[in-house]
Amino acid sequence: MQPSGGASGSLSPISYNHSAASTATTTVNASQTEVGVFNLAASYSGAYLGMPVTLTSTMTSPLGRIVPHRFSMISSSLNASCGAFSYFEQPALLSFTVQAQNAAGSKVVNYRDTFAKATATLVAENNNDGVDRSSRLNNQSNLLSWSNGEAQLINSPVFVK
Repeated sequence: MQPSGGASGSLSPISYNHSAASTATTTVNASQTEVGVFNLAASYSGAYLGMPVTLTSTMTSPLGRIVPHRFSMISSSLNASCGAFSYFEQPALLSFTVQAQNAAGSKVVNYRDTFAKATATLVAENNNDGVDRSSRLNNQSNLLSWSNGEAQLINSPVFVK
């Protein structure tokens, strides 16, 4: 399993009834609450034609890389250097926290360290006019440091003339 030492999460459903089909296939909608790479196993104990039967199966190849369903910004703040505004070339303190989540909206703790691949880049425009002014931002950080499904960015971007 990856990441090493990660949480196993919960696989749903944990059981189902396999019906005979002419194609010898059955589709089961399944979900996993964690991200990562997993090894799955299946087993059956019961009777067939009055005889006890025990079957087990383990995957020969790992399942995954299962990734987060979505990322949510759970907090953010922008503090201007002069109260309600900042002059050109004055830093403003920006901070935000992003959370990697599964389809149910719960944090996935395995999204961490080198297993986490998401990054963030600051962009700039004027009053949503659609003109990219990101080249006028300096002190940009484009890496998030992920720990247990959350990343925090604290930066002091400066808008230059």
